[in-house]
Amino acid sequence: MRPIKIVATSSALLLLCCAAALAQDAPAANGDGKLEPLIASVPEYPAAAGSVRGHVEVEFTVTPAGLVESPRVVSSEPGTVFDRAALAAIARRRYATDEARAPQVVQERIEFAPARANGAAIADTGPVNQCVREDAIFNYGEAVDVSLINACTDPVLVFGCAQGTGKNVGRWVCSDSESRGQVLVQAGDQRQGRSYAPSSNNDLRVYTYTDAFSVTRAPNTQYWWVACAERDASCRSDARLWTRSVDRQDGSVDPQARSPVALASSD
Repeated sequence: MRPIKIVATSSALLLLCCAAALAQDAPAANGDGKLEPLIASVPEYPAAAGSVRGHVEVEFTVTPAGLVESPRVVSSEPGTVFDRAALAAIARRRYATDEARAPQVVQERIEFAPARANGAAIADTGPVNQCVREDAIFNYGEAVDVSLINACTDPVLVFGCAQGTGKNVGRWVCSDSESRGQVLVQAGDQRQGRSYAPSSNNDLRVYTYTDAFSVTRAPNTQYWWVACAERDASCRSDARLWTRSVDRQDGSVDPQARSPVALASSD
């Protein structure tokens, strides 16, 4: 498999540049014969929806080339408020190429919920896990890359642990934006791409503001994370200790039991 690193890049560009490479490697279907997308973007929550939850049932055709054709809304609640966002998210999907596969009709339910911290400022101390949300998911078959973004106005650092892949199957693998020298800001933030060196004598790294942080997990598994404000040294220290205590441990270990701070987990 050709490795593709998905870090510090606009997800819109990633959807365009990675589809062809992924299509050569990942399986077309899971064990139940259901088609699994190689690239699935998280639908945007419409500003006009206010704070309501809802869902849209979408039917579409997957072509032998792995493209989506003729997406249409089967049903939606409430009303049509989420229809356009659901159709746009489905249209951006890419599936494995299989010229021997007949066009396949798929029906899927897309759920919508408001971001709890969209555009909000964050607390001075303690985890700010609500600021982090998924932006795009890239399915390689034996590994899944998840692109995480910052939904708050203030910069954050992310520390995450996920079930490993390859030689680390059955073990936790942890990574963090701090060790990568990355600080997450919202997409379009004027600081994006800017680098700086902290004034602290204890931190010799150079940090760069970026709009995404990636976590790689095994298929059908959860990942856990802690998000800390850029200025919150105490939270960052606790998160550092957590990742060190979980990294490369057996997959049966409970990540929350080893954390001195509250964690968040994927669905």
